Amino acid sequence: VLRTGTVSEVLGYVTSATAIDLVSGGAFVVSGTTANLNEPAQGFTAKFNSVGELDTSFGTNGIVLWTVPDGLNPASNGVYGVVEQVITDAGDLIVAGTFDRGGSDRGMVIRCFDANGVEDANFGTNGLVEIAIPGLTYPLGVQLALQSDGSILVAVDANANVPGLREMFVYRFDEAGAVDE
Repeated sequence: VLRTGTVSEVLGYVTSATAIDLVSGGAFVVSGTTANLNEPAQGFTAKFNSVGELDTSFGTNGIVLWTVPDGLNPASNGVYGVVEQVITDAGDLIVAGTFDRGGSDRGMVIRCFDANGVEDANFGTNGLVEIAIPGLTYPLGVQLALQSDGSILVAVDANANVPGLREMFVYRFDEAGAVDE
């Protein structure tokens, strides 16, 4: 509880919070990744009220857990999942991260949830946008930004196939999660 200046939630054996945003009334939303031993990593988003208690009206008891379809690769060199989030003017939460299913099956994923933690079925395909990035050897991070027209900018930072070389990919999506051609 925030009265002591600390909030602590155990979600899995390894949990990494990577994004935090304030919402109305002093509440806040935290996203990141969580994993148990020998299990695929999951993205999580948790909503807390202004005193640091989980907001039980959000998701399931204040938390939304989600995976990339077909799961993430637990044997990879990193835990992949949510690494960034933004809140739209309408109060929807857009989360983005990277995935690694092994081999050359790597890329980024974006999900959209409403203010209650319910996946927006009208965003992408059933609330999910998945972009494979050919040649990606190790996705390092994702950044999100919203443009004034509601478009979503996503930047992905990754190691390339050439040792010591890093690449950046930038994508633009409309409010419904379609790639802006």
